[in-house]
Amino acid sequence: MVTTNRHKSEDAQYYATRPVRLTIGTSDTGRLIRAALWGLKGIYRPEFRYKKCGVLFLDLHPADGVQGSLFLRPDRPERVRLMDCIDQLNARYGRGLPAAGRIARGSCGRSTSRSVTPHDGASS
Repeated sequence: MVTTNRHKSEDAQYYATRPVRLTIGTSDTGRLIRAALWGLKGIYRPEFRYKKCGVLFLDLHPADGVQGSLFLRPDRPERVRLMDCIDQLNARYGRGLPAAGRIARGSCGRSTSRSVTPHDGASS
């Protein structure tokens, strides 16, 4: 989901959603991010000034309930271990410590680093 600021009537308005169905259940953050980016690619329009974007997950179920098939495989064991380690880090140090991505360039061209983390409900 992406949306512009409806309270700024001087800006062009836009709201779009794109459902993305996963072919097999996963708890792999990398797979979830790729699916979200694929959906965003279909609705993003560079000419708009966005206020908000979001991802909604539906049909969640326990990881041990994932059924494989001849063509689709559940998460690889090493990825499951990695996700378990990230869960342990989050439990120990707080949500958002391990970040899924980085933004490498600042507005002045010097190298900076800013975490890209999920919205936790805190106002910024």
